[in-house]
Amino acid sequence: MPAGNPITDVRPVDGGHPSSRRQVAPFPAMESGLCCCFNRTLERHDNRSRVAVHRSVIRGARQVLALASIAIVSHAPINELHPAAQLAWSQAGDAAILSRPIYRTTQDSWPFGGVAAQYARKEASVRRFIVVLLLAAAGGGWFFFQKFRVEGLEGISFKQRTPGGPAAATGDEVAAAAGQVVPFARQGNTIRIASFDIQAFGPTKLGKPLVMKTLVDLLRRFDVIALQEIRSPRDDQLPRLVEQLNANGRHYDFVIGPRQGPDEAEEQFAFVFDAASVSIDRSTVYTVDDPGRRMARDPLVASFQVRGPRDDEAFTFTLVDVRVAAERTSQELTALAEVCRAVRSVTVQGRLEDDIILLGNFNADDRHLGLLGQMPNSITALSSIPTNTRGTKMYDNIVFNRLATTEFTGRAGVVDLMHDFSLSMSQALEVSDHLPIWAEFSIYEGGQVGHIAERPSDSERK
Repeated sequence: MPAGNPITDVRPVDGGHPSSRRQVAPFPAMESGLCCCFNRTLERHDNRSRVAVHRSVIRGARQVLALASIAIVSHAPINELHPAAQLAWSQAGDAAILSRPIYRTTQDSWPFGGVAAQYARKEASVRRFIVVLLLAAAGGGWFFFQKFRVEGLEGISFKQRTPGGPAAATGDEVAAAAGQVVPFARQGNTIRIASFDIQAFGPTKLGKPLVMKTLVDLLRRFDVIALQEIRSPRDDQLPRLVEQLNANGRHYDFVIGPRQGPDEAEEQFAFVFDAASVSIDRSTVYTVDDPGRRMARDPLVASFQVRGPRDDEAFTFTLVDVRVAAERTSQELTALAEVCRAVRSVTVQGRLEDDIILLGNFNADDRHLGLLGQMPNSITALSSIPTNTRGTKMYDNIVFNRLATTEFTGRAGVVDLMHDFSLSMSQALEVSDHLPIWAEFSIYEGGQVGHIAERPSDSERK
């Protein structure tokens, strides 16, 4: 009996469209093995029936091999193949029926049936893998959005959710939507007020991860921070810093003054504060008017009240953020004495504020504050301690009236950037050439529970 030609392509069957033609790998060994197998099993039958069955089986085998080749190459299920290929499958099934009484064995033993079975098993495995992958993705997505929320319109960011918070947002978003203040949160009965000459804060420092990490970890230690020397023509610099402060669920906010100073070195003052610990009266935020231009940079003023105690017992205070020019220190210190008296005369919420606290870079130590240091009952939180990063000079301080601001606990200090954050000198200087300073105050007006805020006496206001 003549051997059939190897299958090298699939031609249209019964008018099938020529587009169903596709090159596939030849199966000469399979076909020859099939012929030999049926020659041996049909020896008991007469020649006539043997020839008829043999031709039918061989024709079906060729079609099934072609079908398997299409499926393997196209990676498509049988029922998605071209109608011509499906017809070939049907004809192959007829041939299998004719041969069943003669060739009795399992499906996997058929030369052409094994290929189809292997493909079916492969398709089932792929489907199972896809189902498992989809389930894993759905579970992972559910877990992710339980722990994080997506924020940002122009730049998307992910922030960890606060345990027990709402599903959509927490903290400031909920408070803003409800028209409420940020939830109160503080441990202890004191607050820490700090000052930091951040030295030319702008895009360069924002682009340094170590600097930003240090600043964030540092500022989170305090309830209110007066910042000097924010220097950038862009308005997004401080907001980006505050955004990082709040990345762990905190509620820091800020107010910032106008740009001022020489054109080549315009700077801004700012107050950054923890809104969960203190509140600000934004109507009291202003820049001191200096028509005589005795100061290169007019101080920024803002009034605060601690949260927690009753309103009539809570510590209220006004901060004056300053940076004295090095080239005219004496003149500006004299002007600051007048600034202090002027701010004390301003009414805050219907009353005069007695707790006026000047803080910042005075470019002088505590013994050389000029007329400011000579004001009656004037006191500094720090004395005879270097406040520059190199540890050689004292420039920064916190100044107030010791009789009026009895809320001062006596505790104050300088943050050692190198020691506290394990920085080298060069790394610390990248943060700033100044060190942060701080002082601690009671949250109760007068430094004790039950003290009612009153108008200061004339002797205290001098």
